[in-house]
Amino acid sequence: MLSGNKLVGTASVCNYGEKWGGQIGIQMPEMNLMVSEDGNTLTGTYKGWKGPEEMTLTRDCSGLDELRDQVQSLQEKIATLELRLAEVLETSSSIKRDAAGNLVIQSNKDIIIKSDKDIILKGQNVRQN
Repeated sequence: MLSGNKLVGTASVCNYGEKWGGQIGIQMPEMNLMVSEDGNTLTGTYKGWKGPEEMTLTRDCSGLDELRDQVQSLQEKIATLELRLAEVLETSSSIKRDAAGNLVIQSNKDIIIKSDKDIILKGQNVRQN
């Protein structure tokens, strides 16, 4: 059960080995954990074979900034493509498919969209990554 920033409950743990007194089995230890303000760490205790045990669980968020930068870069590329497409559509006379099934926007600048990654503009291949 999650109550505010406190997490109380049980978890299934499979035990075996000398640490556990040679016992084998599945234990359902009680856990009392506190969630950190940033939400990346849980600290508290769980009930072990010999009593309460301290524990800390940490979520690694080190890649978050890199992911955020990549998303921002993609958003900028999409915005640029949307603007360019809007300009073409304003001046286009027709949109159709050619014999090969490619989408062709006929305007003062012919654009052929061959797939979701390849765009041909004025005879130049513009590859979107």
